[in-house]
Amino acid sequence: MIVPIFSLNVGHKIKLKQICVGRFDNKNISLAGSTTSDKVFIHNSSSVRNDSALRSNVNLLNINQTISCLTSGILGRDCRHDILFVGTQTNLLAYDVYNNQDLFHKDVADGSNVIVIGRMGLMDDEMVVVGGNCSIQGFDYQGNDCFWTVTGDNVTSLALMDFDGDSKMELLVGSEDYDIRIFKKDEIFAEISENEVLNNIYALNDCTFAYSLINGTVGLYNRQDREWRIKSKHIPDVMTSFDVNGDGVDELITGWSNGKVDARDLKTGETIFKENLLHPISGIVKADYKQDGNELLMCCCADGSITAYSHDVTGDLSMRTTTTTINPSQELLQELNRKKTTLLLELKNYERSIQKKRQEHPSPSKSNKSTTSTIPQNTHTHPTHTHTHTHAPYTHTHTHTHAHTPDTIIRCAIVFAEGCFNGESYCIHPAAHQLSSHVTVPLYPPKDGTVQLYVKVFVGYRHCEQLHVFELERSLPCFSSYLQVGHVQLPTPRSSVHMTVNERINRICLWLNQNFLLQEDLTCQTSELRVQFISLKDSSPLIIYANDSGKLTIETDDIEVAGNIIQHLSTFLHLQHLPSTANFPLEIDSIQQAFLFIKEYENTKDKLTSDMLDSTNIILTLVLKAEDSRALHDTRSMKENYKALMNMNREMVGTFQRKKNNQHEIRNIMKNINVLIQKFSKLRCGRHKMEVVGGCREALKNNNLPLFIKICNVGSLS
Repeated sequence: MIVPIFSLNVGHKIKLKQICVGRFDNKNISLAGSTTSDKVFIHNSSSVRNDSALRSNVNLLNINQTISCLTSGILGRDCRHDILFVGTQTNLLAYDVYNNQDLFHKDVADGSNVIVIGRMGLMDDEMVVVGGNCSIQGFDYQGNDCFWTVTGDNVTSLALMDFDGDSKMELLVGSEDYDIRIFKKDEIFAEISENEVLNNIYALNDCTFAYSLINGTVGLYNRQDREWRIKSKHIPDVMTSFDVNGDGVDELITGWSNGKVDARDLKTGETIFKENLLHPISGIVKADYKQDGNELLMCCCADGSITAYSHDVTGDLSMRTTTTTINPSQELLQELNRKKTTLLLELKNYERSIQKKRQEHPSPSKSNKSTTSTIPQNTHTHPTHTHTHTHAPYTHTHTHTHAHTPDTIIRCAIVFAEGCFNGESYCIHPAAHQLSSHVTVPLYPPKDGTVQLYVKVFVGYRHCEQLHVFELERSLPCFSSYLQVGHVQLPTPRSSVHMTVNERINRICLWLNQNFLLQEDLTCQTSELRVQFISLKDSSPLIIYANDSGKLTIETDDIEVAGNIIQHLSTFLHLQHLPSTANFPLEIDSIQQAFLFIKEYENTKDKLTSDMLDSTNIILTLVLKAEDSRALHDTRSMKENYKALMNMNREMVGTFQRKKNNQHEIRNIMKNINVLIQKFSKLRCGRHKMEVVGGCREALKNNNLPLFIKICNVGSLS
C-alpha cells in the first residue's frame, strides 16, 4: 500500500480543480495552480529532492482576471516542453513558462469552465479543448479555431478517451443538464443521462470512465453500461487513478469535500484504501516529483498543503496515523461474517415465530392463519403502471403493486428510482385501517428517458408480526409522461417538424408500443397513423402522424420533446442521416429578440469603452494639475483637482460596473442562443445535424439573422 513520504505547503490557498504538473523547462517537474487571489503559483520540484519541505521555489504569475480553469500540456509538433493554459470567463491564455511569453491569447465569448488537451479522431496534432457556457471550442498550437460545437448546458467536465474501441479518441462532455455526451468528431455519438449535475469525468482504460455528481455519487461506466456506483453525503471534488496496492492495476482515486481521499477497485467499487486529511481536497496529481523514477500521488488541499504518497516503505511513519488500508482477505472475511450474522438472526426469528405459534395454538385445529407468518407459496406481487391526469402543475404516473392472494395485505412498499424522488427512494406505509392488497406510488420522471424501478414489497396477513419481502424490478418506458388520448380532438399545436422516413408504419407502431404507456398496443390497419398524447408535465398536446408514403410529422410546442422523439426514433430505426423541416415560431421569436439585444448590448459596450477612455484621459490631466499645484504650494487648487479626481474615479468605477453587467447579459444571451442551436440540431440526424450547428455558427459570427433562421427551419442550405 502507498504511504505518505513527504509534505509541503505552497503558502497560498488553492482553488478547486485548478492544479496541474508539467515540465515547463523540459527538465524539472513543476507544480502549477491558481490561488484564491487569482494568481498562478509555480513550485519547482528541486526543493523536495532531498525530502525537504520548502516553499522557497514558489513563483507567482499575475493574471489580472478571475481564473476559472487551469491545466498544462504539450501543444504543437515542435513543442518540447509543457505549456501552461489558463482560462477565464472571457479569455484563454497559453503561456510559455520557460520563455516567459504568451504562446497565444484568445477571446472566448462563452467563457472557459474546463480545459483538456489531446487529439480527437484522426487529427494529426493536439488541440486544447475549452468547455464554456453551452459551447465547446478547440484551438491549435497557433491559437486558430479548429473545433466548435454546442451542448445542452454549461460544461462542467471534459475527457478524451477511446469510447467505442476504434482506436480513435472521442470527447466526453458533462454538463449541468445531467447528461454525459460523447462526441465523435463534432457529432454526438451517444448520450448518457444521470440524475444530478456532473462535476467530474475521468477517462480510464478499455472503454471505461469514472464520473461523479454533486449529490455525492461516484460511479463507473463501461461504454454505456454502468458497472457500479456508490453515494456519500459529501461531494466528490476531484478524481484520478493510481496503483495504490502495487498489483499493477490502477485504482480509482477520489478526493472529497471533507478532506477524505479513497481508492476503489475498478471492477467492484470496493474501498481498498482511504485517508482523512485536515482540509478539503482541491486537486490530486501524479508525477515523479522527486525525479527518482517513482511516480507519486500528490494530494493538494485547499489550504495549500500538499501530501505525497508512494509505495516506498521507508516513508515518514509519523504521517501514517490517519491512513486506513483494507486487506482484500480481511474484507472478504468481514463480508462472510456479516452474512453469517444475518442468516443467524433470520433463523432465530423463524424459531421464535414457531415457538410463539405453538404457545398460542397448541392444537393445530385452533391455528389461525391471520396470526401465522407463513403465507401461501403461490403468493406473488405484480406492479402495473397507469396515468393520472389532474389539473395539478405536474401530474404523474402511478405504479400499483398487487398481492395476488386472498387475505394477504401489503404492509409496506419501497420504490427505488433515480431522479423520480427526493433521495431516489419512496416508502409508503399505510395506516392500519387502510391496509389492503394493493398500494399506489406516484412517480415523477424528471425528463424523458427510461427509468429503472426497484421495488421491495412487505406482504403478510393482517395481524401477523413477520412479513415476507418480495423484490421486483421493472422499467418505465422512455416517454411514460404522456397520456394517450383517444377520440377527443386535441387543439393543434402551433409548432411542428416534418420529415420523410422510409419505414413501414408497423415499425413506427412497434416503437410507440415500446416507448409509451399505451392503453393497448397500437396496430395500423390503414395507410395512415395518427396518435394523440397529453403531456402530464404541462398538459400540452403531442400529435404524431405517419402514412405509408414515409411522411412523418410531430406536432408539439416543445422543441425539446420533438428533438428527443426524433433522436430516439432514429436510433430505433437505425437511421444514420435524417433531414427535417421545422416550424417553431416561439423559438424563432426568441432568436430574433436575442439578435436585437446583442446588437444593443454591443453598442452599449462600445459606448462604455469610449467613455472609460475619455475618463482615463481626464484623470491623467487632473493628476498632472494636482501635482503641479502641490509643487507650487497652491493648496486650494490641489484640493479642487484631487476632489475632481475622486469624483472621476467614482464615475469610472460605476462605468466599469455597468460594462461588467453588460458583458454578463451578453454571455447569458449567447448561452440561450447556443441552447437553441443545440435544440434545432436535434431535429435532424447525422450530417444534417452537424450542418445546422456549423451553419448557425457562421451566421452568428457574421450577424446574419435571416440565414440563421433559415438554417434552423430547413436545416442545411444545400
